[in-house]
Amino acid sequence: MQPPTGPTEPSRLASAPTAITPQDPAPGAEVTEREAVGRAVAPDYELLEELGRGGMAVVYRARERGLQREVALKVLPAGLAREPGFVERFEREARVAAQLEHPNIVPIYRVGRRDGVSYFAMKLLRGRSLAALLQERGRLPPAEIRALLVEVADALGYAARAGVVHRDVKPENIVLDERGHPVVTDFGIAKPAAASALTGTGHSIGTPQYMSPEQVLGRPLDGRSDIYSLGIVAYQCLTGHPPFDGEDPYAIGYQQLHAELPAPALATPEERALFGVIRRMTDKDPARRYRDAEELIAALRATEEGTAPAGGARPAPATGARSAEARAARSVPAVTPSRSPRRRIAAVAGLGLAAALGAALAVGFLDLGPRSRCPRGGGFDLLVDRPGAVRQGSILALDYDVCGLRARTPYRLAVTLTHPGGRSVRVAYDETASGPRTRAHRRLGRVRFPPATYRLDVTVTDPEGRSRSRTLPLLVARR
Repeated sequence: MQPPTGPTEPSRLASAPTAITPQDPAPGAEVTEREAVGRAVAPDYELLEELGRGGMAVVYRARERGLQREVALKVLPAGLAREPGFVERFEREARVAAQLEHPNIVPIYRVGRRDGVSYFAMKLLRGRSLAALLQERGRLPPAEIRALLVEVADALGYAARAGVVHRDVKPENIVLDERGHPVVTDFGIAKPAAASALTGTGHSIGTPQYMSPEQVLGRPLDGRSDIYSLGIVAYQCLTGHPPFDGEDPYAIGYQQLHAELPAPALATPEERALFGVIRRMTDKDPARRYRDAEELIAALRATEEGTAPAGGARPAPATGARSAEARAARSVPAVTPSRSPRRRIAAVAGLGLAAALGAALAVGFLDLGPRSRCPRGGGFDLLVDRPGAVRQGSILALDYDVCGLRARTPYRLAVTLTHPGGRSVRVAYDETASGPRTRAHRRLGRVRFPPATYRLDVTVTDPEGRSRSRTLPLLVARR
């Protein structure tokens, strides 16, 4: 995860930074804002360089003295620090974001205020914003857009389930990390459902080009508003520009309320299928949008085969991990193994972690057939879908592809879950390939692990002893 970019953060880091050492000013000397910040945070942080600034914050790269790690330090400008409303909004951003633990949401480490300087420290993200990527490339291919939308939707859906609406989803607030995974940043105007509003009823706040109609009208918002904004981002990724623009916010807001989504020229069935999803995401009526992130993700995955419904039609039944998880949660008991004829768990190890964490893993396997992502004619390989976040007590499911094996070839699937403290639990299964493009769904059981971000290692081994592995983060959230 990367340092927030956008109006308050730059898309690239400068090279050869010089440390900013706070010193007492000479009598009568004028103290710059940078020097004042450096002195205020000096007990805990050493400022290295300014990364960027906007109307609401200045972001520095800094070194945390205690842990000797680099962080992004977001500071409220001095002019706004004297305004109680801005201080409340700034500190609320830190509080809201700190409550959200998700691989695609930037983590907050610490909030502080000293000598009139309000700041918070967050993970330093060494990537660039989606806005910078679009400025460079113009448009993105459908497969890349779909992958980005799935991860961002998963993060926004997690926030919505926690009662938080971001309210400012836009390319500047989506950062791509070193491996291309998006991270949602800048919860400056996000609001928990139970929090009192900082703006009066009938007043709107956000970025006009990406605001939902209900946001323009200043009405109460839920997660469907963020789905609308993400749909506008998706439209921009597909066409190279947002659908609605104008000379002032009022003109843009009018279009958000009344103008039809412009239909771009689309050259391929994949583009047309993706646009059908975008059109429903951006429906003016929240009741006709996708109900939640899970329904949106299912529709996005359906576009891989060009089968996603267009317009306002209901999407095809979900085929991804989350829909399988929902079905399994209704039908599989917590510790009862499924009755599949395949062989069951071959090995369980992990220094007693299974018992310590209450990790009773039920098992179940489903061959998902021809929807494999394996390239035709490719060699032996493993592809694993990112599991995202899972709540305690829900079913943990794994979708994966085994490539390059002949039909009826046996292989060993091993899954290792490692706690941040270093303890791990490992389970292994004997499976059989359905062909060179095997798409499979493994139901691992109900999650009894403590909330944390775990490392999920998945390995397949063929009869010749060849292995392929993938490592992904797995967030276990509270019920």
